[in-house]
Amino acid sequence: MPAAINLSISGLISPAISSILSRSEDPANVIGGYGLSLSIIMLVAFPHLRTQQLTIVFAESYYSIIILRKFLLRLLLLILVVSILLVIPYVNNFIFNVIFNITGELKIQASQSLIWLIPLPCLLIIKMHFYGLALKFLKPGIIWTGTTFGTLSILIICIFLTIFSQINGASVGSISMTVGTLLEIIFVHISLKRKISFDNKQFDNSNISMIKITRFFLPLCFAALIPSITFPLINSGLTRTPTPEVSISAVSIGVGIFYVMAMAINGIQSTSITLMTRGINFNWIRNFSLGVGIITLAITLIFIHIQFINNLLIIRLIGLSGTLSEETIKTLKILSFLPPILVIEQFYSAYLIFKKDTLPLVYINLWRLLVLISWIYISIFYTNFSGTTIGAGACAITLTSEALITWIYAKKNIKNPL
Repeated sequence: MPAAINLSISGLISPAISSILSRSEDPANVIGGYGLSLSIIMLVAFPHLRTQQLTIVFAESYYSIIILRKFLLRLLLLILVVSILLVIPYVNNFIFNVIFNITGELKIQASQSLIWLIPLPCLLIIKMHFYGLALKFLKPGIIWTGTTFGTLSILIICIFLTIFSQINGASVGSISMTVGTLLEIIFVHISLKRKISFDNKQFDNSNISMIKITRFFLPLCFAALIPSITFPLINSGLTRTPTPEVSISAVSIGVGIFYVMAMAINGIQSTSITLMTRGINFNWIRNFSLGVGIITLAITLIFIHIQFINNLLIIRLIGLSGTLSEETIKTLKILSFLPPILVIEQFYSAYLIFKKDTLPLVYINLWRLLVLISWIYISIFYTNFSGTTIGAGACAITLTSEALITWIYAKKNIKNPL
């Protein structure tokens, strides 16, 4: 459960920030601009999606952590350079004018918001490394307290800026994300130093090198790249629909709410890897994971398909209304069947990572990318689907195909699982 909270908290924060931003004078453009800029910066931040797993596998001793952090430092420098390039005027204009084809207020909001998100990719990588250490050395309390502290920090800053500052629009959400994440890192770092210690003299017991880490991480990193590309590609398609600001906002909010409901699933991969490294029975881990998926499916169906509950959530709690509210509910209904499918992908990809057989993840994600591009192209140019159906459908069909292909690749090794 701590792994699930840690990996899915961004899904909770996103609709919460959207709820605060929905009180602005132009909620569709403000939420759409924030969602668009966040999807771009999360593409740059894609290595953070696998940093926790990398840490769990390689953090064995004081020496191995030193080598691992040298590797991560080089990665951070590279990521920082790419983040800064995004706000150079020529690059910025190319992204918003050519790739996303947006103008007017939506472009202004997204462009201003992006500036404040420059440090976020590096901060997320550091955060996931720290949480990987907490999981590796069985300190779940650090994850609970750190995640709670970080979430509250982000939301308090967002509310404070909305009420007491002259800053407005999508930049409020971006500043809150960046500053709140930095505070969370400081808090978790202090907690780790208090609760985890190593014998510095044990330098020769760890068979780890920069080359081994790189060979392991590159396929993982590529596998993380495709999910990060997903939302920029979807948003690029949605900007070509009749009401791009509504479509982008509805899909962004809907996906965020769904991942809050499916929060437990996001911890399946890290939890499975941790249990496998400790020799727990393969069938027990698989059955446990499927149980989590079935329970989560029941929860999502109740929340999404019972009108009284989804109206209470979308209209009363988040504060959406009109077309934006209707399209957000439509997004949730399209995604509602996904929990067991997500569990299958998470569990069997965890098995491949545990076996250090990460190359298949490259092929799996190439298939996912092909399915995603095909869906967006066909649905935009050859159907009359609404923007919401295109966006939510893209999420559903790509995740389903990824789960199927992951199962196929992992199946060959399952005769002797552990």
